[in-house]
Amino acid sequence: MVGAIICVVVKGTIDVGGLGVVLERNWMTGRIEYPELTWDPTTRVSLLSIMLGTTFYYTQVNCGNQVIVQRYLALPSVKQAKKACLNYIIGIITINILCIYNGLLIFAKYYDCDPLTTKLAKAKDQMVPLMVMETLQFLPGMAGLFVAGVFSAALSSLSTGLNSLAAVFLEDYIKPYRNEPLTERQTAWILRSTVVFIGVLSVVLVFGIQFLGHNVIQLWTTLVSVTGGPLLSLFLMGLLMPWFNSKSAVSGCLVAFATMTWICVKCQVALATGELEYPEKPLSTEGCTYDFEPVTKTLANSTLIDKGSKTFAQYIYQMSFLLYAAAGCLTSIVVAHLASLVFGRNDPSKMNRRLFSPFIRKFIKFEDYESVNEKDEYEKVELVYEVDSKKN
Repeated sequence: MVGAIICVVVKGTIDVGGLGVVLERNWMTGRIEYPELTWDPTTRVSLLSIMLGTTFYYTQVNCGNQVIVQRYLALPSVKQAKKACLNYIIGIITINILCIYNGLLIFAKYYDCDPLTTKLAKAKDQMVPLMVMETLQFLPGMAGLFVAGVFSAALSSLSTGLNSLAAVFLEDYIKPYRNEPLTERQTAWILRSTVVFIGVLSVVLVFGIQFLGHNVIQLWTTLVSVTGGPLLSLFLMGLLMPWFNSKSAVSGCLVAFATMTWICVKCQVALATGELEYPEKPLSTEGCTYDFEPVTKTLANSTLIDKGSKTFAQYIYQMSFLLYAAAGCLTSIVVAHLASLVFGRNDPSKMNRRLFSPFIRKFIKFEDYESVNEKDEYEKVELVYEVDSKKN
């Protein structure tokens, strides 16, 4: 995947005229700009949404996501888990930079002849394949290499997700309600059936994506944040807030999930029906050398609402999608605080200090267990793991 993107980026930059030309064309047309310095959460991309929103988003992805956590637990030591996390951070930053630059390169290549306006491309997701075909057409097999790279990355992520979902379904929804342990054959049958069901469901849902707007990144961030924000709050409450009991934490998580689902559904419906639209940058066809019939865009169904006349509901629906994870997490924690007034609170002095973050141990007095520093704890965990591995 990375190799395929690098090939396109290098050859495309050379064809356009160099890195300077790419940056100049994007800067002069407003594609590269500073984020808005505003506290308004309805501003789609601002310094607030970037700093606060992405912090919560990537925290829940890297610390509360079943796919990632399962990989951490599969490693033999905490030290190797930290190395894996560091490698992931370096890799995701590299891929994001390449993808962002690829977008800048596409605009620089077609800055005076927009393929969407001329109908050379029918959808935004056809822009990358179009540039690949035009950029690498002189090299036989390179276009196929790019497609293979995209499919390999997609299938790798898909297989990991299916594996994690099947494991969660088995461990959390089947085994706890079984009086007798499952046989190896029963376990395999349940896992395979779960994978097939989720795979078929995923394929069916693909046909509904076309009705949920045209921005895939926003849609993906929205779907992940709906569950990711409340789930992150459970991890934070479990590690940093020992006074919450399970009833309060789960209540906060469920209320936050319902709230974020309501907000996100209303937002996606508004985007799909044209009630909510974000202004697009101007496009040009002055440099086109072929005949075309331009696309006519209608704004009859769009509703432009003045910020001063927004109702509270309209204000919430137009919240930046980058803030969904933060909103879900904070809503869950606030509701958990309120729920603790009903369900009561735990007494930290009666709880095992090792169940909580080393940071929080400095400020809260837990039950008096034998003092063991963090390094010794890790060594004991690794030793137990090695002994168990040798036995198996």
